[in-house]
Amino acid sequence: MRMPGRWWRNKSTPEKVETYTRWSFHFFAVMEFFSVGLTSVPPLGARLGGATMLVVAVHAVLCFVTVSRAIDWTRGRRPQPTGLMWTLGAVTAVIAAAALGLAAER
Repeated sequence: MRMPGRWWRNKSTPEKVETYTRWSFHFFAVMEFFSVGLTSVPPLGARLGGATMLVVAVHAVLCFVTVSRAIDWTRGRRPQPTGLMWTLGAVTAVIAAAALGLAAER
């Protein structure tokens, strides 16, 4: 029977840092969806809130993938995800502009 925590104790210090960093950044993407996506439905209504939740979910997944690829790049496992980072920046800017426009309209 495996002892709980053995997988963590068997990791080297750099592996522990990588695991902790990766999980922390992935948790941020999950929290983005739950704190912004799900909480936007009641005040905005089902239609606009659902659309907002979908947009936030897409952004969170894009953040999740970008972080994973960037960490793999820092570890020398992948090429630098430059195109993915530009895509994330552009998507974030479009979402921010739409949110500001929506807020100004309301």
